[in-house]
Amino acid sequence: MKRVLSVCLLFISTQLLAQIQTERIYDDGYGEFISGVYTLKSTDSSYFSADLEVIQPETILHQTDRTDYLVVGEQPIVLFKNLNPKGKEDIAGVLMKSSFIETITSHRKRVLRDFSKEWSITHEVWSEVVINGQTYYTDIKLHDFLGYNFNFSAQKQTLTFVAKRSGYDGNYDTGYPENWHFIVLDEKKEIIFDSGELLDYQCNCEFGIEQLSESNNGDLIHEISNNLVEAYLHGSSYNMETKQLEDASVRFTWNGRIMEFLKNSK
Repeated sequence: MKRVLSVCLLFISTQLLAQIQTERIYDDGYGEFISGVYTLKSTDSSYFSADLEVIQPETILHQTDRTDYLVVGEQPIVLFKNLNPKGKEDIAGVLMKSSFIETITSHRKRVLRDFSKEWSITHEVWSEVVINGQTYYTDIKLHDFLGYNFNFSAQKQTLTFVAKRSGYDGNYDTGYPENWHFIVLDEKKEIIFDSGELLDYQCNCEFGIEQLSESNNGDLIHEISNNLVEAYLHGSSYNMETKQLEDASVRFTWNGRIMEFLKNSK
């Protein structure tokens, strides 16, 4: 069953579409369509082997205006020594778990269009990133929004949502947020829970909606005027339910260790 995380709308700050202070470098001709399809090298299985050095993720959040999140799904992400890798000699190692990163530079190289389809484009964009003080390169699209979200004060933890900007009309990252992911941080801002996958959710608003403010003793924490989300604190556990769409509502609980998604009553 697909997980639809409509609840995230309530936790996004209005900084969502703010420009990240990462240097952008555009190659000559970037933006002009080239015929073809770009294949990501960081997830290309031909670059992966069991003997690659495993790069340890950065799991403590030291947030700056360059802080992003690199999500590792089922497939490990190969990181490179430069932005023009020719072969395995240019591989720095492999990232097996999601990591906080500091993005230094975004290199916009090519935009490719598959003219055999009505509208299908891919981008070759390389990011120079720092993980635990070491510099790497990847062509994976980064999750470039980490918002302060919801404070689980009963557990002294923070639910943090991350997303990446979508593109439209040939743009790479100018548009509504997509590919939602979330993590829970402890008091030291270290990751203690990671959703482990991208969540199937489409954001239909350009700007975030105010964060929730907490109450106690099972009282309604907050109910937005258009009834998107209800959230309750019961003892030391939180119960949350989205109200955005009848066919996209999701309910889940968090007890400080486990996130449990509940089936709808219908």
